[in-house]
Amino acid sequence: MYLLDSTVVTCFFTGRGRVAERLLAIPPGEVALSSLSLFELAAAVARSPEADKRRGDLLRLVDLIRIVPFGKGEAAAAAAARAQLEREGRSIPPLQILILGTALTHHAVLVTHPAERYEGIDGIQVQDWY
Repeated sequence: MYLLDSTVVTCFFTGRGRVAERLLAIPPGEVALSSLSLFELAAAVARSPEADKRRGDLLRLVDLIRIVPFGKGEAAAAAAARAQLEREGRSIPPLQILILGTALTHHAVLVTHPAERYEGIDGIQVQDWY
């Protein structure tokens, strides 16, 4: 499973990078979005001057892919990743750590841009489709 983050979905909708090419080559059943990323995207849509159009685009995508909830397992995995990062003197934004925990729990490939911030974190597989 490929777990997309909100940056990658934004690149898909805006035509940046090679995200659309890569995403359209994968069966929709293998693509997922964290409920946390869905929140980020919905908040961005709500702020947009083209909210109705963007909401429709987002809803069409969400109808095709799996939405992965955030629960106990995801929280535990995120906490372990955060502890590792703190031991190494590194940090990533809190919401990104929670999405990382979601990818770890579901053994998903995290698709993000830029991917470098996740290098060396135990157990994570990351791809940058940009």
